[in-house]
Amino acid sequence: MAGNPYKVWGQTRITVDGQLLNTEGKGSLEVGGSQASMVDGDFQAGFFSEQVKPSKVECSVLMTAGVSLVSLQSIRNATVVHECDTGQTYVVRNAVVVDAVAASEGKAKVTLQGPPAEEELA
Repeated sequence: MAGNPYKVWGQTRITVDGQLLNTEGKGSLEVGGSQASMVDGDFQAGFFSEQVKPSKVECSVLMTAGVSLVSLQSIRNATVVHECDTGQTYVVRNAVVVDAVAASEGKAKVTLQGPPAEEELA
């Protein structure tokens, strides 16, 4: 990982199918993948089950000229790249927009989900 080891992730760059989304720079990411859930046992603890969860990328797109809410809402089968200013890069393939895209105060909230994110190693 490049850069200062004391720097904490603060800004995000998100691209969808190679097109940069102009966001407020504060995207969030859930990488998805295998997630354990505890299962109670008689007189014993420590059992668990697993299931695969989808990845989730959330951001607020700045509503500038040329931004189409309908186009954002219709994103399907997209490749989403989530770059952190600390050097980490995550890729979500076959992503789709979930939930209704809602806009207010110059920002549109967009939520994309897909298979578990892949971490691009430098």
